[in-house]
Amino acid sequence: MESKPRSPKDPKDVEELIPQDKLQKVLEYILDIKFGSVTLVIHDGEIVQMEKLEKIRFK
Repeated sequence: MESKPRSPKDPKDVEELIPQDKLQKVLEYILDIKFGSVTLVIHDGEIVQMEKLEKIRFK
C-alpha cells in the first residue's frame, strides 16, 4: 500500500497534518540556536524525532 503525500491547501490546514505541540517544539529549537541545524526524522509521514545540532563559533 503506497502512502499518498499529504499537502495542505491552506496554511491553516498544517495543524491537521502536524500537531500543535510538535510545531511548537520545532519552533522552540529553531529560535534557541544561533548557528547549527534542526533535523526532523519522518516515518510514514509523521515527525518521530528531532535533533538539534548547535555550533559555537570562536572569533
